[in-house]
Amino acid sequence: MTATHHCKAKDFVVIEMADLTGEHISGVASDVLNLVRAYSSRVSLIGSCRDGPHGEWAEAVISGHRVPFFSVGCLGVPKKGQLLPRAVWVAARLWRYKRQILKQAPEAMFTCAADALIATNDWGWAQTCFRFPGIENGADKSRFLLGRRLAGRYDRQRMRALQNVNVILAAADEDAIMRLVVRSNGALSRERIIGFPTSVDTEVFFPTPKDVARRSLGLNQEDVILASIGRLSKVKGWRLLLEAFSRWCNGGSHGQLLFVGDGEDRHLVLGRARELGIASQVRITGIKGATEVSQYLNAADLIVVGSDSEGWSLSMLEALACGRPIVSTPVSGARAMVRNGENGYVIDHWNADEFSLAITRALKLHDATRVAREIAESYSTRHLASRLESVWPYLAAKTAMLGVSSV
Repeated sequence: MTATHHCKAKDFVVIEMADLTGEHISGVASDVLNLVRAYSSRVSLIGSCRDGPHGEWAEAVISGHRVPFFSVGCLGVPKKGQLLPRAVWVAARLWRYKRQILKQAPEAMFTCAADALIATNDWGWAQTCFRFPGIENGADKSRFLLGRRLAGRYDRQRMRALQNVNVILAAADEDAIMRLVVRSNGALSRERIIGFPTSVDTEVFFPTPKDVARRSLGLNQEDVILASIGRLSKVKGWRLLLEAFSRWCNGGSHGQLLFVGDGEDRHLVLGRARELGIASQVRITGIKGATEVSQYLNAADLIVVGSDSEGWSLSMLEALACGRPIVSTPVSGARAMVRNGENGYVIDHWNADEFSLAITRALKLHDATRVAREIAESYSTRHLASRLESVWPYLAAKTAMLGVSSV
């Protein structure tokens, strides 16, 4: 990253505290990264990064694109015993650098981060667009006791901040959006919230021969491989997946269950696998970059999603783009991405027996790749700019002024 004191004003600034300059990007941050790519010449970025400079505008290379970037510091990974929740850290850093940021920030702001929205709510943005990556109040599942105790207050602050937002998007289906409206206690009307699903980069995620992917990853060519993509956390439903896999194995089947990712529950996952007698068939790969995740998806026979709740799951879209069938719990967006009996199954309950039966049935589907790819195409990042401009008039007007196409 190189420091620059004369960043040219852009059309809008994106605030995302995940390190988009790093190699491993989370689901929500990946969607923001896709937006930065789509508008690389017209966007500035505020966030965090491991390397400096911090506290000043600089030029960063994000996925090969040079963008004005203001780092507020290094957020890092939450550690056991850490005292401050993320929201407190983010607010403190943004407030500390408010004057320096606003000197060269564009007049419009986009963010998926509620903590950033709350912290910058009174900064005088001419236009703001906020996107819910999921409708739940993440603070009530915080790793920190203080975060959980303040969850209600945090949610109320978010609802108040949304009163000043011009465009509210939600990566959620209709049922989830209605639950958000009810939870807002009148602060939000249904008319103000626009459904805006996640996008998938189909230039990274696409079908490749299964045998080639397995050979590259050192996986057995003969095994039936089930894969779960994402963080090892209770809300991601690893316990259900282990129970369902165990029942599937006890029914006479044999294979592997791969957890592609890592997380705070790693030791609990491995411990439960030992208790169920399937430890030799369960593997945790650790955190992988997008290219390797694509390889694991193509190496798998089936993708399994056991989450308690999701926004519009990026990992499910990535699986679709690779042509993989999916068995999922009934999380937000699942029924739009999975057509029962065609490219997988959405089970009605968080039930291991029901999930195990769906695994058996999904493995027998013959046209899943075609159906999955057909569904994935409508969510491709190739359409991201035009989709965003169709719901954010400010950005559409800026594009029209430039005389460029967003398609």
